[in-house]
Amino acid sequence: MLVAIEGVDGVGKSTLISNLQTMFTVEEEYPNIIFTKEPYKMTREEKYKLLNDPDPFSRLFTFMKDHQLHLREVIDPYVRTDLIITDRYLQSRIAYQTVEIAQHLQCSIDSAYEYMCMMHNYSYQPDYVILLVADRATLEKRFANGHDGMDATYIPKLLKVQEIYLRDSEWWEGCLIVHANASEEIVANRVFGALTA
Repeated sequence: MLVAIEGVDGVGKSTLISNLQTMFTVEEEYPNIIFTKEPYKMTREEKYKLLNDPDPFSRLFTFMKDHQLHLREVIDPYVRTDLIITDRYLQSRIAYQTVEIAQHLQCSIDSAYEYMCMMHNYSYQPDYVILLVADRATLEKRFANGHDGMDATYIPKLLKVQEIYLRDSEWWEGCLIVHANASEEIVANRVFGALTA
């Protein structure tokens, strides 16, 4: 089973993943669990260097190559026997690159979104997606002191990306949308409860 933890930067995905790792460690009935992430084989420095590339297609194809490696080494070999929880998956690429490609080509969001969905037709679709969402006020509070090299000027773009996530969520077979303005304990307990129900 593949579970994707999704949401824009600053909503608390890394904190949630850390809490889930602790919670699943305590539960002995889940011995076969893999925590992974996308980008899969990129260092933080490589990722942020790539994000400064002005060409969104260059970023997209680099991320796609990394995704194929993730599929080959982790998802395909273990998804039928283990519980895999990934910090970001193809939904992130669809949401972020839709906004960036639409802006770069000055085309409609609909056209960019259709292109991005087509690019992922071959990928293993997650069995369940946890989508963390946040309102502007929550993001402003979390970006007040910066976040992974970003500041509050990124928030308008992140809100556009979040709109794509929500649009895309209508097609996901299993989905839980969690508001990130709740405490990290409430968020973790809600997600853990959904995954172990």
